[in-house]
Amino acid sequence: MAEVKKSNSSLRMGVSRLLVSFLLISSCHCQVPLVMWTSEGIARPSLDPPAVGQMMSVGQVKPYLTSALSTTPHTVVLFLQDKLSMEDFTVYGGVFGNKEDGAFPSLQAYLKMASSLLVLPSLARGVAAEVPALLQEVLGSPPLYTDPSSLTQQSLPTDPALLIIGLPYGSGTLTKDVLHQNDEIIDKVLQTVKAANMPYTAIYTGLQPSRVIEYSSAMSAQLVGRSLLQSPTPSPVKPPVVFNGTQGACILLWADTLNVSFQRRPNQWDSEDLAHLTFIPSVSLSGSSCSNNSSVLVLNYNNVLNFTSLTLTFMMTKRFFPVSARHWALVEQVRLEYDGQTATFNGSRDIYSPAEYSYHCQMVSSSIDPQLVAFNNTDNAKFWRIHFTDFQIQGFNVTGDFSYASDCASFFTGGIWMGLVTSLLMLLILTYSLHMLTQLRTMDRFEDPKGPGISVPLSE
Repeated sequence: MAEVKKSNSSLRMGVSRLLVSFLLISSCHCQVPLVMWTSEGIARPSLDPPAVGQMMSVGQVKPYLTSALSTTPHTVVLFLQDKLSMEDFTVYGGVFGNKEDGAFPSLQAYLKMASSLLVLPSLARGVAAEVPALLQEVLGSPPLYTDPSSLTQQSLPTDPALLIIGLPYGSGTLTKDVLHQNDEIIDKVLQTVKAANMPYTAIYTGLQPSRVIEYSSAMSAQLVGRSLLQSPTPSPVKPPVVFNGTQGACILLWADTLNVSFQRRPNQWDSEDLAHLTFIPSVSLSGSSCSNNSSVLVLNYNNVLNFTSLTLTFMMTKRFFPVSARHWALVEQVRLEYDGQTATFNGSRDIYSPAEYSYHCQMVSSSIDPQLVAFNNTDNAKFWRIHFTDFQIQGFNVTGDFSYASDCASFFTGGIWMGLVTSLLMLLILTYSLHMLTQLRTMDRFEDPKGPGISVPLSE
């Protein structure tokens, strides 16, 4: 009985450390958390938690993993997400009371039921990528990279075993949906392992931080004390994609994110941000071309979203419109080609600019205020979602760098027009009212009761 109470007390202290870490670690930068728990009924030796704010190196993480796995099950399931930061838990995890709307209901349930919990809230950049090698060294077993959908059809390896499940990460408005899908994958995998009657140790971490935060709290006052009088160091800006024709650069492309999502099953979308594969290092532009009246930019990728090959193509044309008496550049189509299939989006209705300018838009999407629409009702585009942020492209009259940007957000928005029209209407009503008041005529003669009556001619 005493051991059970001690285990429950340790679990409550672990959960408390996890929540406190979510709230206090935000002053660190480039941190990646690691959460480790065991299946129900399995306890591990107690370990001293790391100091809050401590960036842990590989040498500091290894003793924790070695001690934790000394008595816990040697069937380790490692959920390795592309990106993960503390802010993903605080923003999307229901930490502040909105648990019904959280993105981690299954993970929270497993942490509550776990007999043992280990939280390393701040791993230094690159340490999480070494976790598989550290686990392989501790367990003495090679890792098995597997797909969640095919796990039920495979025979699970015997103890010791290291299963590695890769999880994607979405950006922008898709982040919460992708994290919720990852939470469902975690639940599905652990249910499969549990059905095989195998006690397990689960680890959830990320390859790199999803957010980079500057020091801003009192914990870092000593570090920023002298830098207050200095200009902040600007973050490096990734160069645009440049396609060179016969006479030099002829197509430019830049974006903060290039997020594409594919629907493999109903209500399940797999997402991938192609930006880190596009700009640094530069992506292959094989198949691109440019001329005076048409330009085609082809971005070629390999092994993306479980497709052997994926091609993102921007087809642009230059047309003369007599009404405006000038040439305009239009993004006619955005095309996705994947493993022999094609999804085509039409963008000519909303994505255009004067031919001598570049086109810029804070958000280009096929689902939110869509500028990209499926080419027809039977096209494969219905299985895809495109979401670009801070998007800029120029396919004509390139002189080295982007020309003046024609932004998709017009100066007079719908709200501005509504305010102007309403104000004008109220001004007209006020003017008419003042005019009516000035036309009122009052009596200028009054009858004396002691004198004769006043005769007022009808003409007055």
